[in-house]
Amino acid sequence: MYPCSFPSSSGRISRRLTTQLGLQSNTAWNCNCQNQDILSGPCNLRAVVCFYFPSQNDMTSNHPYFRGYGFDMNHLDYTPGTVEGYTNSTEAGQAAVMNLFQIHPDTAASCGQGAKALKADFAFKL
Repeated sequence: MYPCSFPSSSGRISRRLTTQLGLQSNTAWNCNCQNQDILSGPCNLRAVVCFYFPSQNDMTSNHPYFRGYGFDMNHLDYTPGTVEGYTNSTEAGQAAVMNLFQIHPDTAASCGQGAKALKADFAFKL
C-alpha cells in the first residue's frame, strides 16, 4: 500500500480524494484501498476495494463510493474484474470478483464460483 501524503491546501486534498487516489496494480494501491486474498485449492483471488468521493459535496458529507477490482493471482495477465459506484464496500468487492468470473470462465470454474469466499466487510475508517 502506498501512503497518502497531501499538500497543505484543502483544494488539493479534495482533488486527490475525488480523482487521483486508487489502484496502481494488483500488488500496489494507495491508502484509500484495502485488499482481501482468497486462497482455496487452485483458487487464488485478490479483491481490492477503494473508496472515493465523486464530488466535493460527497466528501463534505462523508458519503464515500467504492470501486472494486477482482484479480486472478494465478493468471496475472488476465484482465481484472472491475466495478464502480457502489455504496457498500463488501458488495463492491464481491461484484468485482463476479465480474472477473464473467470475463474469465476458467477462473470461475477453478474457484467454484466462489465470490462468497469474501470473509468480512472491508473496514474503512473515514
